[in-house]
Amino acid sequence: MRIDINESEIFKKLIEQNYNKQLIIPPLGITIDSRLHKPGDIYIPLVGENFDGHDFIPQISKNKPSLIVSEKKISIKSVLNVKNNREFVRNIAKIWRNKFNLKLVGITGSNGKTTTKDLAFHVISPSKNCFKTEKNYNTVLSSPLSFLSITKSQKVALIEMGTNQPGEIKSICDVLQPNIGLITNISNAHTEKFNSIKNIAIEKSQLFNCLPTNGIAIVNSDDHFISEMKTNAKQITYGFNGTPEFFGEIIEDKKLLINGNLIHLPYSGFSMAQNSLAVFALSTIIGIPINKIIKRIESFKLPTGRGQLINRNGIKIIDDSYNANPTSMITGLNRLIQSESNRKIAILGDMFELGNIEKESHEKIAKFLLNEKIDMIILIGKCMKNVQSILNENSNSFWFESHNKIINFLNDVIKKGDLVYVKGSRGMRMEKIIEGIN
Repeated sequence: MRIDINESEIFKKLIEQNYNKQLIIPPLGITIDSRLHKPGDIYIPLVGENFDGHDFIPQISKNKPSLIVSEKKISIKSVLNVKNNREFVRNIAKIWRNKFNLKLVGITGSNGKTTTKDLAFHVISPSKNCFKTEKNYNTVLSSPLSFLSITKSQKVALIEMGTNQPGEIKSICDVLQPNIGLITNISNAHTEKFNSIKNIAIEKSQLFNCLPTNGIAIVNSDDHFISEMKTNAKQITYGFNGTPEFFGEIIEDKKLLINGNLIHLPYSGFSMAQNSLAVFALSTIIGIPINKIIKRIESFKLPTGRGQLINRNGIKIIDDSYNANPTSMITGLNRLIQSESNRKIAILGDMFELGNIEKESHEKIAKFLLNEKIDMIILIGKCMKNVQSILNENSNSFWFESHNKIINFLNDVIKKGDLVYVKGSRGMRMEKIIEGIN
């Protein structure tokens, strides 16, 4: 990971004042990966189970760094010795955060947080100078580190917050101090370290817990876990049921009504509608005019692997390959089922990080598939092999041991007019199958 430092002179003074270390040149960027280091960067080596970034300090020192932060005692001019490099990142990010007076929006949830962040940036940025964490930089390290690239002119910051073990949301909030919080939904994603969906909800709720009394919690009132979360901040609700302040109604495919305002969604499916409703609420709170919100939502393009529709030689492919959990997989399958096409083909890979509910979660997918009309089901992965055994009576289901075997099979049977849905966890590399479809 490497990030640019856009306020280099200010950052230079920050280091000098707080760490009593004079820098010869202002830092141009920060990297934790020696392969990405550029002259003028600060290098922060990390220690992992199978690597030690300190091993690369000799080569980095030849690349004209502005500073090397080291946990090991090294006597060279450009080195700042600290006890813990990860704690250094947290400390410097917390100091940096206090230099900026802005609306800092924390965005978390089991599904849709990256798309919601990207959509919010797409809507807000033409009207207000806006910052967002890039890619999936949403961990206790990458989220604060990414924030160090913010500029003084930016007045809104969209911070994605991810977690796969207890305490991580609070850790990010303690550093970045959000004053607006948005939790998309709660489901059994990343259950491995949490044991239950209730514990996931408790972890995500830390975002609302950390908000100040003059802050705003944007509440998905359709999600019973989120609607019951406690916060000292003002609550603004959105949903498709009851009487939330931002009420959404899907009136037909790709048409969404929010408080009487019609939006032609760029993509079909409930996830797109739900993310758009959340962003409509957030953008209104930020102060974006409704006509501009609608126009920007309608022009949004999904990032790769997050549900965009690909047209290839008369075949349509829904690329939902970026990641998967039980809730998002069923949501995506419903999008396939509700779409119009000659034939519907689902290609599914294993779902990871489910801990002790792994077997149960994959069986849930199998039972769902048994009760729905999908013309062909193609499976890959150890857990999906068990799904195939449940679907054994279903002659339209197939399990394969490799991407290449799926590609060869698919290219023999696929026809113009088919709609193909592809989904699996990141480690399954399902995008390889999409790349191989002729």
